Amino acid sequence: MAAKARPLLRHWLIQKLRRASYMWPPRQQAIKNARVERGKYRCNICEGENFGPRDIQVDHIQPVVDEEIGFADFNTYIDRLFCSVDGFQVLCKQCHSAKTFFEQEIRKDVKREKKKDEPEDDI
Repeated sequence: MAAKARPLLRHWLIQKLRRASYMWPPRQQAIKNARVERGKYRCNICEGENFGPRDIQVDHIQPVVDEEIGFADFNTYIDRLFCSVDGFQVLCKQCHSAKTFFEQEIRKDVKREKKKDEPEDDI
């Protein structure tokens, strides 16, 4: 396999795994556990009960891709993606956006630190 095709294969595999995870039974159970009444769900962070099924955001409590390490390998990725029901939480869109933003900021900071620590090539 050509080296050029590997990133495309990795991207394709990650996309397919993410799509398959939507039907993972523990994920569905987490949604059922967050249900307060018909058509109403409770956010795990703000505990708001005013959002419907279209606004559900199912979040991995432990990020699938580690904030500090990044993508380690497919075994780690799959283990974190297909976790038990205790590894999921149901959030409203606002809380999920805020949590995702903070995780991305940590990733950016780690990337900046790694770049800063790398020695510069003086040619």
